[in-house]
Order: sequence, then structure tokens, then C-alpha cells
Amino acid sequence: MKNQKKVGFILIMVFLLGFFQIVHSEDQEKERVSALLQKWVDQDGKSPGVVLGIVDNNGQRVYAHGFASKDGAPVTAETVFEIGSITKVFSALLIMEMARRGELDPGKPVADYLPAGLKLPRFQEQPILLEHLATHTSALPRVQPNHFPANILDPYADYTAAKMMEFLAGYELTRRPGAKYDYSNLGYGLLGYTLVLVAKKDFSALLDERVLRPLGLPDTMISVPEGKKKRRATPYGLFGHPVPYWSIPEIPACGALNSTVPDLLSFLAFNLGLQISANDALNQALIRLQQPWSYADESGSAFDEWIWGHEKIKGRDYFWYNGGTGGFRSYIGFIPELKWGVAVLVNSVNVCDELALALAKAKLQ
Repeated sequence: MKNQKKVGFILIMVFLLGFFQIVHSEDQEKERVSALLQKWVDQDGKSPGVVLGIVDNNGQRVYAHGFASKDGAPVTAETVFEIGSITKVFSALLIMEMARRGELDPGKPVADYLPAGLKLPRFQEQPILLEHLATHTSALPRVQPNHFPANILDPYADYTAAKMMEFLAGYELTRRPGAKYDYSNLGYGLLGYTLVLVAKKDFSALLDERVLRPLGLPDTMISVPEGKKKRRATPYGLFGHPVPYWSIPEIPACGALNSTVPDLLSFLAFNLGLQISANDALNQALIRLQQPWSYADESGSAFDEWIWGHEKIKGRDYFWYNGGTGGFRSYIGFIPELKWGVAVLVNSVNVCDELALALAKAKLQ
């Protein structure tokens, strides 16, 4: 009986010690994050508002500072931001999910999935493959050279898929696809267009069905419904003036998503294995995107990324991606070994990567 009491006492003490360690760690985290956000907004004036979140084995914590609008309510965990090119991570995940279902093969030419009358450029008879689009090695230009937007502050609003295909039909590649990493919004526009043709479904509906709903991301969306518009942050441009929201109706895969920090933290939780989807093809796709896609460029150097930016911080793998539109910047990053991730959203054009990296490096001290 005495031994049982002793064992029980030890277990309680171990639990309490662990609990107080977590509380102490989170207090330190809150102090560090609060200082970073206050400096970013109040001292440096880099954005009217910023929302930052961290996810790990202890769950999600969201920190917010500043305003959703300079004359409005403060930013909160529920504030909706445009996430720009982070959309591409979701688009890459979609193509891998479809591949796991056997609906397409990333190693096949894009032209195999297009109607016979549509022409794509080649280089010395070498075609662009779907995986070239997903890995930014297609040799296509960064943006669409044949487009002169009616409103430069909303540059994709009137760019059509037909205009994209018209450009591609007359374009000549200057190098072999797969030979060099070269970031391309146009390439991701073509990728989304192709997935729509394969699935015979609108891109927004397809992404929602295959990725967003299975991951439980209710505030990640292309079109913001009326009931959620009051939660949108106001975008601010280069000189601190309000600018229009972006609309990317016909090539949405390159950057049309809106989201919140809690949704992005949930997405990171799936990438970290802290949550598992009921969609097994999606789980396999999440894992595959963290594995190398190796090729050699023209100088023989090796590359090893599908979509995530990838680097080593103090010997540990760190995956990240960022994005931006006319008045927003976004960033997500995670350390698989530590089951730790960070997300940052701001309503200005100032790149917010430094906030997340400061916390990642502090985590690895």
C-alpha cells in the first residue's frame, strides 16, 4: 500500500513538473513574440497589423498586434488575409493527391492532359512535364508577358486562361525543361488549368473537395463569402495607402487563396504529423512533398525540392514558403524533427519572414 502511494506521488510530481515546464516555456514564448510584434508594428511601422501563430505538440498559440484597418478593429486570430503564393503549396498538394489516386502522372507531358488543339512550347522536342510546373523548372517566364492589366493594382483580374494559352502557343523555350529552377506564376497558372481539365471541375471546388475540407480549413478559400468579409484585413501598399484586394479568377492556382493563422497552423499540423487526414491519398501527398525531387541543372548542381523552400538551421531540416499580393505578405515554416511550425500574416507589403525565422532560430538554441 505504501509503495502504491509512493508511485502515485511520483507520477503526480512528474506530471506537475512537466506542466510547469510547459507553462514556463509558453510564458517565455509569449514574451518573445509580443516583443517582436510590438517592434514590427509600433516602432518600425512595417504593418498596421500582424498575426503570428505557433503549433507544436502542445497545440496552437496565436498572437496578434495592431489593426486590421488603420481606422478599424484590431487584428485577431479570426482576421482573414490574402496569402498570395502560399497558394502554390496547396496547388502542389492537389496535384500530388490526384497522382496518388491515379488520375494523372506528374512525370508525363502537360500536353497529354490538354485538348488536342492546344499547343505548348518545347525545347528541342523536349516537352514540359507536369512535375516541371510544380517544381518551377518549366523554363516558362515568371509572369505573363502578353498581359497589360486594366488596373495595375489588381493585375490578374482580367487575365484569362484563353490569353494564357494564346501566349504559350507562340512562346519558344530558351532552355530544356527541368534544367534550372526559375520561379513562375505562369507555370502554376497552367498547372491549375490542367488540373481543372483532368478533374472536370472548377479549381476552387476541386481544391475545397480534395484538400481544404479534408484538412478542416474552413477559413481558407478563394472567394470570401459575404458573411466573412467583415473579418478581412485591409491591404496596404508601398506607401501605406489602402489598395484593392486581388482577384485571380482564371489562373487561381498561382496565388488566389485567403486564409487565417489558425487555418495555416492546422495545415502545418498535418505536415508535421500532429494530425492525420481521413483522406489517405492526401496524407501520402503531404509526405511526398517533403521528400526530394532531385535533378541536375546545366552546371551539374543538384536541387532537391518539390515546392517547399528547404534549408538547414543548426543541422535540422527547415521547410518554408512565403507569399504576397498588392497589400499582404505571408509566411509559413516548420521543423519536422521538433514537430514545430510557425505562421505569420501581415496587411502590408513588408516581407515578414524575419519574424518567423527569429522564432525558429530561438527554438533551435
